[in-house]
Amino acid sequence: MCALARKNHTEDAMMKKLLACALALLLALPAGALAEAIALNLAEEDALVTPEGEVLVPPQEYMEIYAIGGGFYALGVYETGEDGFLRTRFALADAQGNALTQALYSSLECRDGVIYYEIDGHFGAMDAQCNPLVPCEYTRLIGDGQGDFLGFLALRTDPWDTTMDAVYALKASGDERETDISVIDLGESFSEGRIPALSSQTEAYGYLNAQGEWAIAPNFLYAGAFSDGMACAATQEGMGLIDGSGAWLLEPRFDVVEYGNGSLITATVYGEGVYLYDAATRQQIASFPGAEVYAAHYGDYAVIYLPEEVRLVGADGGTLLSLAPGASVTVGENRAVVSTGEYGEQSVYLYDFAGKAVAGPFQALTSAGLHGGRECFIVDAFSVVEVDTGGVDSYITWDPSQIRSGLVDEDGNELLPCEYEVLYSVGENRFFARQGLSEGMIDASGNWIVRFEMDS
Repeated sequence: MCALARKNHTEDAMMKKLLACALALLLALPAGALAEAIALNLAEEDALVTPEGEVLVPPQEYMEIYAIGGGFYALGVYETGEDGFLRTRFALADAQGNALTQALYSSLECRDGVIYYEIDGHFGAMDAQCNPLVPCEYTRLIGDGQGDFLGFLALRTDPWDTTMDAVYALKASGDERETDISVIDLGESFSEGRIPALSSQTEAYGYLNAQGEWAIAPNFLYAGAFSDGMACAATQEGMGLIDGSGAWLLEPRFDVVEYGNGSLITATVYGEGVYLYDAATRQQIASFPGAEVYAAHYGDYAVIYLPEEVRLVGADGGTLLSLAPGASVTVGENRAVVSTGEYGEQSVYLYDFAGKAVAGPFQALTSAGLHGGRECFIVDAFSVVEVDTGGVDSYITWDPSQIRSGLVDEDGNELLPCEYEVLYSVGENRFFARQGLSEGMIDASGNWIVRFEMDS
């Protein structure tokens, strides 16, 4: 999603700190055949296991373990710094969980065969054999990520303040060249050969290439990442879409533009309405006028929130499902999750994309991804309590410790009963589960693939 706003540097810094956890979760999601080892985030120390249940790293050794990409893992231990605060240091590990380095790093990430590491706010890079590529001297280090690897862009000064930062271009060998460009903000990664940057000279956003040159001149209030040959960008007139040369594909007049993972572009003008466009041609295929009309984008689908109804709309702009005001819709891979009541009520249903209810009601459903081509859903069961405050502020609440989770398939058939304190997908037909004093990995039939016992 792209929204008309300049980046908030504090939020960027927070997001950076959360990157390792988010990356670990994304890499753990199903991606085809069982292959890579799986990090299990246990109640105390973590473990690394194969999909078949072989324990590669037992839970007595490391407090945190996560996949960093490329078949590598980060193994974390806790230490107390000179300031008295607890922090985590990570070692780099191979696909079998063997530590390749000492626990030196604040974070690790592997992209395009390059391992990026951080030590207390400074970044360096090494190759897959742990040979140094770039010394740990930079406050930002971003590889071009294009396969035909060209090198890096880097900063040496504080990237989170509002003062200008000189941009350095580094070859794949690590040889450094200071460019004549300085920026106030630099994007997180390259996409399609370009990275957004806020020029300190023009105080506007443009796009740099891997050589540290302006590929698209800095003339925008906002510039987003490229995908499918286009990117969100904004001027004083609003948000639109540009191509790789900076030319407008969708004129900048919107407050929100969403696209990707499908054939739709969803664009909203606050107080005016929502417009749907074909992502390939940028031709308008539907409009929903109104001062209080909003939308959520789901690739080939959009959910349109109108004052009088909620609609699930398909790629041709046609209505697949019409619901009463107040309903909410979340679109998954093969099903839509529809809630027609307050959270905690038995009012959640599974719908197919022909608009037919196939299962329900449930209290709460969350997609667990595809398993064997069929989508599965975590179903939660719990008791709700109305808290009477003696006035209009009465509210419904629940005790999180009493939530129990199970699993259903896309037709609502129960695969696992609601008897797990924790349950979520960690791979194809593999789920992390906690039940009583047992935790580990099970399959969709409830068979323990590997199990560890917690202390009472």
